[in-house]
Amino acid sequence: MKTNYLISLRKFFSVALFVALFCVLTLPPRSSQAGLGSLVFQTGTGTSLPASGTVVWSGHPRRAGLASAAINFGFTFNFDGAAYTQFIVYSSGYVSLGSTQQSNNTNPNIGSTSVPVISGFWGSNVMLSGGSNPSWYPTRCGGTIPTVQYEMTGTAPNRVMTVEWNHIDVNHREDLNTWQIRMYESGTIELFYTHMTPVSACGSWGGSSSATSCAIGLGNGSSDFVSITPQGGNSATTSTSSANNTIDLQSNPIADGTLYTFVSPNVQLKVVPHLLSFGNVLAGTSSSPLCFTVQDVGPDPVTLNINSVIITGSPDFKIVSSPASNSYQSEGPSGTYCVQFTPSGPGLRTATLTVTSNGRDSGVQSITLTGIGLVAEYTIDSLIRFKKTRTRLGDSLTQYVHITSIGGAPFFISSFNFGGGDPGQYFISHFPVNPLPPGQSD
Repeated sequence: MKTNYLISLRKFFSVALFVALFCVLTLPPRSSQAGLGSLVFQTGTGTSLPASGTVVWSGHPRRAGLASAAINFGFTFNFDGAAYTQFIVYSSGYVSLGSTQQSNNTNPNIGSTSVPVISGFWGSNVMLSGGSNPSWYPTRCGGTIPTVQYEMTGTAPNRVMTVEWNHIDVNHREDLNTWQIRMYESGTIELFYTHMTPVSACGSWGGSSSATSCAIGLGNGSSDFVSITPQGGNSATTSTSSANNTIDLQSNPIADGTLYTFVSPNVQLKVVPHLLSFGNVLAGTSSSPLCFTVQDVGPDPVTLNINSVIITGSPDFKIVSSPASNSYQSEGPSGTYCVQFTPSGPGLRTATLTVTSNGRDSGVQSITLTGIGLVAEYTIDSLIRFKKTRTRLGDSLTQYVHITSIGGAPFFISSFNFGGGDPGQYFISHFPVNPLPPGQSD
């Protein structure tokens, strides 16, 4: 009897279609504590910064309410949680952020602005060049032509945009005052003042009481603002609930060299660890989750807000759990996020997980994700056996098929099937090791 030996195996493979390169974890709304009121306000003294690079206006006779076109920062300036690349200058003494103008730029209202505003001295200010009284201006007002100008100085990441109002007639009182608004790449804001003390009027209008209807501070809408009230010298108070739009420099003048500064609170993000290595994982199966923690380690009692957690790179990594809150207090409890790795095919997979927050110096933290997908693969040394052979009736003939496991995972044989015209005349006389470890043959 002729007996043949045949092993029929089917090799399975998977094709992974990468339909996305990143995943984003959507977080709950930010804490209500965020806003301009969270900025740290400081008072002190300083000196002028260069601001004569570009002149916006110069020597306009009695011109008020002027607004420039949108001006490029040259860097990204962050204000109240948003990024800006342009600003608009107003002869009234302030700047707005973005390309949309403030709806009413001569009547100060720092507590209700239509666009984000930084005010050095917002009022019904005018620029005098002697156009209406040419006989007295050059001698009685010092002969300095009033200008509004700006200049960017410094190098990345420490650039600063300085806007200067030089010898401006404040609120039609003929005290020609000078101040600067400085916007730093770091997000710091400075307001610097010179010659803000009322003196005798230099013109013919006779007023020396100086401004009584101006505003200083930061505004972004009707409920997010910081209003500054000078207290004489270089001291000042702030309010986030009551806007002072009637600054009285006669009663509380601003001393020459005064510097008001707003800095982001010292909130610091700590992420541990910065590497999640999942090792070898069988393709099509999921690893055990690996986790990392976030924590506020800054000294200031201001809430740290996690704004987003994003994975870029291989889509085989996925965030599977996150904390109930995205807000953390200084030195308070940490929050835990967990990631799972499900390889869609063989080989090394890598991705980067990025955590963004309102942390001042450490607001963006990255974690490297790595994992190796394993698949069971094999080769056989022949696809044909018993060809051109003869076997005497009642005898048997044995031939061999050698299987080699060449994948990264053990090769499992689930079944053997015989087909053809005489499947009952064949049988398996030796079964290979099952599973067959990688690199072995049988």
